[in-house]
Amino acid sequence: MTDEIEPWRAEILAHVKAVHDWVDAHVQIIETADRVTLREFSWEREDARSVHFVLSIEGQGDHRCYFGGGDDGDIQFILPQFHSPLGAPASYPAVELSEAVDLAVRTGLRSLMPRLKPCGTDPVTGE
Repeated sequence: MTDEIEPWRAEILAHVKAVHDWVDAHVQIIETADRVTLREFSWEREDARSVHFVLSIEGQGDHRCYFGGGDDGDIQFILPQFHSPLGAPASYPAVELSEAVDLAVRTGLRSLMPRLKPCGTDPVTGE
């Protein structure tokens, strides 16, 4: 076996590196926020689970996001994404939030949509 990388594999590895470098250079990382505002909520009539809102972070810009209930009954939200950067068949976050900013957003969303209680039979108690 040789240490040489097959040309097609080297090309794929170079593309993967280029994609990661591009994402690293373009992702917006938000470490702190003096004010976080959730506004302009819109529910799509055809799909009640499709709720969009604008996340406005003072001094950091506005970001159109999606949120809804997760499988565990708690809210989930999705930040903007880069789709297929440089032709890569994948999506990457365009915005990353620190734990503190993420918690502020989740707290605001929970005030609008509290955790849903699951229905059905509890697997532990049988009730």
